[in-house]
Amino acid sequence: MLDIPCGKGELISSLRRFFPGADLRGCDLKKPDSLASGDFASVDASRPFAVFPENKFDYIFSVSGVMEFD
Repeated sequence: MLDIPCGKGELISSLRRFFPGADLRGCDLKKPDSLASGDFASVDASRPFAVFPENKFDYIFSVSGVMEFD
């Protein structure tokens, strides 16, 4: 599962409680303290980007990004 932008990592923290075995990754401008470096990629989502090329994601969330849409 990928959360972009992940903000402070609240959604990922919640998902970890419900799905402890899931591979959870996050992207944003700054890494939240709750994510390990290997589970995070620094991304400016307003520009083209490629992250975690070794993974295909079954679910992609953008909860924190909804406030940024025009």
